[in-house]
Amino acid sequence: MAWGESDRVVDADYGRAVPDAEFRLLPGTGQMPHVETPAELLPVVWEFAEAHARAHVRDEGRGGA
Repeated sequence: MAWGESDRVVDADYGRAVPDAEFRLLPGTGQMPHVETPAELLPVVWEFAEAHARAHVRDEGRGGA
């Protein structure tokens, strides 16, 4: 979960409280990181996608879904 450090609509503690979620706080970002700081958001999304794609490939190799 990527959260804007300067989000004045929803406090970051809500994001931190989501069970089993990966939480990243984006500095200099408010409610819309995809618009405000896409260069900071993209590596977070990419990192998450790569990590979960690798896990999926490993699971398939073991006969899992």
